[in-house]
Amino acid sequence: MRPPNVLTALILASAPFTQSYQFYDCTPQQQNDLTNIIGLARASVGPALQELNNPRVYPPFEAFFGAKPNLGHLVEIFLQDIAAFSKIRFPKPRQSFFIRKEPSFICAKPTTRIPEGRWRITPAQMCHHMTREGMKDEIALSLTGWSYILICDRFWTLPAEPTEPRQRLCPGIVPGQNRFEPRGLTMVQHQTYMLAHELVHKYLRGNDLSMETTPLEVYTLWDCMALEVDDALRNPNNFMYFVAFAQCGCTVAPDKSQPPWTDESGGNLTALSEPPPLDSNPQNDNLSALPLDLAGTFDLESVAGPAIFNTTIDPVASE
Repeated sequence: MRPPNVLTALILASAPFTQSYQFYDCTPQQQNDLTNIIGLARASVGPALQELNNPRVYPPFEAFFGAKPNLGHLVEIFLQDIAAFSKIRFPKPRQSFFIRKEPSFICAKPTTRIPEGRWRITPAQMCHHMTREGMKDEIALSLTGWSYILICDRFWTLPAEPTEPRQRLCPGIVPGQNRFEPRGLTMVQHQTYMLAHELVHKYLRGNDLSMETTPLEVYTLWDCMALEVDDALRNPNNFMYFVAFAQCGCTVAPDKSQPPWTDESGGNLTALSEPPPLDSNPQNDNLSALPLDLAGTFDLESVAGPAIFNTTIDPVASE
């Protein structure tokens, strides 16, 4: 796509990654497992970074982000953040400056509390909550406005990374139709990609799509393809699919110049992308539309009360 980026080359040369991470309420075994998974997630972006520096056209990239000039550079910035495990920049509550802090991880248990802030619900309640379809178990959650990534019990039921030949996970194109086969969600149901998804939420620095934004965050291959370029660059699953496709060696994708794209049941993407109805119970409104089987995000204002942030850009303070 363009000449090799020097920073990307340095990051790839530094793998495998060795670094200590901050954990809260995680057992020693969970800390060891998460350390390994974080390393796998950081390394998983390597093939995607290499594709961005490849002069040939890579159809999955164009499917998830488009073909406009300089898109590769924008995507590369966020993937570099994951690989480097960069610090997140966010405003400090009740202060007039920003801080930079590396992502940290909370293992949700019945007695777990979030170390900072005033929260009306516990991590366990965030991970296991009521929706209009019934009780929902989340995999992992990004706490917006904080450095924390919440690891739910269900996260531990997923395999760490693909164990079968990776290319067997690649969704093909339905013969004679310009759409993916219905296998994309299975492809990313691994701890490595779920964690990469949450890290994208962090590095988008509050500009990410969520269940509180317009448009809403979307999750299926087809809905991710249907996003406008600006929104695709804000949607974590577009990054996650691009990373997974590149790592698994997937090389085909529908041609975005030949719409429409449809889901596996033949439905229209416009209809699929509309916001689902919310519960009539206002206490559940921020939870009722959480996505499919994938990781999500909790907005600080929704679950912790109004954020007391002064967002005037002043000198950054480190903690």
